[in-house]
Amino acid sequence: MLRTRLLLFLAGILLSALLFLFPKVVVDNKKAQVAVSEDQSIEEDNHSDHESDDFFNHSPSIDPSTLEEINKLRELFKNNISNKKSATFADSLATLFYTIGKLDSVVKYRSWVADNFPNEENREIAGLAYYEAFGYAIDDDKVKLYGNKVRKYLGDIFESHPDRLDLKAKIAMTYISSQNPMQGIMMLREIIEVDAENEEALYNLGLLSRQSGQMEKALVRFEKILSINPNHIQARFLLGVTLKDLGKNKEAIEQFEIVKRTENDPTVLATVNSYLEEIK
Repeated sequence: MLRTRLLLFLAGILLSALLFLFPKVVVDNKKAQVAVSEDQSIEEDNHSDHESDDFFNHSPSIDPSTLEEINKLRELFKNNISNKKSATFADSLATLFYTIGKLDSVVKYRSWVADNFPNEENREIAGLAYYEAFGYAIDDDKVKLYGNKVRKYLGDIFESHPDRLDLKAKIAMTYISSQNPMQGIMMLREIIEVDAENEEALYNLGLLSRQSGQMEKALVRFEKILSINPNHIQARFLLGVTLKDLGKNKEAIEQFEIVKRTENDPTVLATVNSYLEEIK
């Protein structure tokens, strides 16, 4: 899922939760940054509002074969920009950039396709790409820009399909980081009124409760999610953290032990073990 921006507000504890929500990628080195830095803009479009110097540095070093493929696809894209083949090459570029964690380049090509070949599928793909980029953004300008893009692309679809609560939840989260956070909170509550078992809305409301120090409310949200979906590992992890914060160490240990049995990521396991060492 995933991936939500509020994790960035929850400091050390929720920084660990990012491991569950976003692609497991590594910070890239200067070589990778230089290698892809020339892909800062699509010469033939006017999307200057999201051109960047590879702000999202979440990729390992780019191997020569991948870089060669990027350059080849970029050239094919530019040479076919006036015909329908351009959409295929743009999509391939977006997919390739995603594999190396270059989300700024991903949204650039996804939005180009959505704007030049507009239909609901392309708008949703672009909107979801922006939502993931929004989840990584820390710089205020990036947060605002990508939040606006999410509302633009997903909002168009939601207007035609008001039953798409999954889209409403994502749009709501972009408002949380805007100048009108209450609008986002109200939207999440509206989702729960319609669908009391909506996992995404419950999870985001749980994060909001934690951020505002309302641990008992967060506890209820995470427990509710697990009653619906016992395999929701993010909710279980944060339930353990919340129980720990409330001084309910025995219950917290139970949740952390379940996470240890169901999660294989070594960094996550190290985080869980550090909590267990602290409270045992």
